[in-house]
Amino acid sequence: MMTKEAARVIAKEAMARAFERQNSELLGALFRAVLFISEESDTRSWETLPGALHLIRIPLKPGKYPLKISVFTNGAGSRSKISLFRSAYLRDKKYFIR
Repeated sequence: MMTKEAARVIAKEAMARAFERQNSELLGALFRAVLFISEESDTRSWETLPGALHLIRIPLKPGKYPLKISVFTNGAGSRSKISLFRSAYLRDKKYFIR
C-alpha cells in the first residue's frame, strides 16, 4: 500500500515538473496545487469492514456438538436462529464460525 502511494506521488511530481518545463514556473505551481487538492485517501479497505464485530470464546472438550445461535438484528428487535453442525471438534484446534 505504501509503495503504491509513493509511486503515485512520484508520478504526480514528474507530471508537475514536465508541465512546468513546457509552460512556466507559476503554471507549474498551479498544476501542483490542483494535484494536491484532488488528492483523496484510499478508504476502500475501511468501507468494506463491518460496523460491529462480536466474538465469544467457548472452551470445549473434543467431541461432537450441535451449535445453535440466535441472532438479533438492529431493526425492530427481529431475531433469527442458525443451527450449525460439525462432525467433530479436535483438541488444540481453533474454529471460527462466520
